[in-house]
Amino acid sequence: MRPADSSSHSANRIAFEILVRQHQRALMAYAHSLLVSIGRVGDYTGAEDLLQDSLVVAFENLHRFDHSRSFPAWVRGIMRFRHLKNARAVSKTISPQLLDALDVAHEELLPNLDQDGIDSELMVRLKSCLDKLSLPVQQAIELFYLRRMTVAAISENCGDATATIKKRLQRGRDALYACLKQGGGYV
Repeated sequence: MRPADSSSHSANRIAFEILVRQHQRALMAYAHSLLVSIGRVGDYTGAEDLLQDSLVVAFENLHRFDHSRSFPAWVRGIMRFRHLKNARAVSKTISPQLLDALDVAHEELLPNLDQDGIDSELMVRLKSCLDKLSLPVQQAIELFYLRRMTVAAISENCGDATATIKKRLQRGRDALYACLKQGGGYV
């Protein structure tokens, strides 16, 4: 069996990836808005860099995330500070009022689910659901979704047939979906 720390770390990575995918478009829009605030209109590459840099910082500090807060608001806060740091490095002055207005505008664009703390619940529920999967299924999900290994590579790594790995992935997805849909109880 794998140590508990490894399983918990894997669950955190999967939950983080799901939350990022769920909010990526809104976070990208916020990153672009920040760059527009300093005259970098249309700088989508810069916005992608700012978002990626902020997500790396967020993942490295995931243990500090307050689950009672909204995940997108937390990442926007990190992004805001990264943006201010970058702007200061190139001697750009940014109005605090403008940044506050951007925060308010983006908060209003988010779905109501964020205001109710659904993101933190999702993270906790997903970790709980992952822990309830069998070890072979957990391993297949981790290798495929986190390490981005192909089914063939997982098959070779585990010593199981590719059809077996595909079935584990399908069962894992189905079980996670059912578990999350029912509020964390394994089906």
